[in-house]
Amino acid sequence: MAMTIKLTKLSLIATLILLSAHLSAQTFQKGDAYDLEFIPLLNGERHYLTEGDDKIRVFNFWYIGCKGCVQELDYLNQLRDEYMSEEVTFLSITGASGEDLERFLVDHPIQWDIIGNVAIIDRFTDHPTFNPRCFPTTMIVDKNDEVVYSKCIPLLNEEGIQEFRNAIEQAIQE
Repeated sequence: MAMTIKLTKLSLIATLILLSAHLSAQTFQKGDAYDLEFIPLLNGERHYLTEGDDKIRVFNFWYIGCKGCVQELDYLNQLRDEYMSEEVTFLSITGASGEDLERFLVDHPIQWDIIGNVAIIDRFTDHPTFNPRCFPTTMIVDKNDEVVYSKCIPLLNEEGIQEFRNAIEQAIQE
C-alpha cells in the first residue's frame, strides 16, 4: 500500500511538472502573423494550405480523448453553419486518423473540413506560433493573415461563443 501511494504521489508530481512546462510554452497569440504554408502530417507528408485566397480561417485543434473537444462540437457545428461562406472557412485539425477517426465521427459529426493524421504537438518547430499547447484550441486568422482570436478553452458558454462571434464579425468587416 505504501509503495502504491508513493508511486501515485511521484506520478502526480511528474504530471504537474510536465503540465506546467507544457502550458507555459509559447502558443498562438492574438496579433501574431500567420505564415504557415503547410500542416505537417504524422507520416511526414504535408497538407498545403491555400495562401492569398483572402479568406478568414477558423482552425480548431482537438483530439478524440479530449472531453472539452467533444463537448464543444455541437456549438462549433452551429457556428460553422452561421459563418460558413465564401469569406470564412473552418478547418478541424486532429492527430486522429483512419478507423479511429471514422468511428469517432459516427457519434460526433463534424460539418467542416477535417485534416487528420496531423503531427500537432512539437512538430511545428519551423512555425512556433502554430503550435497548440492545450486542447481544444480554436484560432481565427483574418484576411491579412493575422491571428485575431486564439483560445484554449471549449466554446461551451454564451460569453465564449459571443467573443468568438465578435472576432469573426470584426474580421469580416475589415
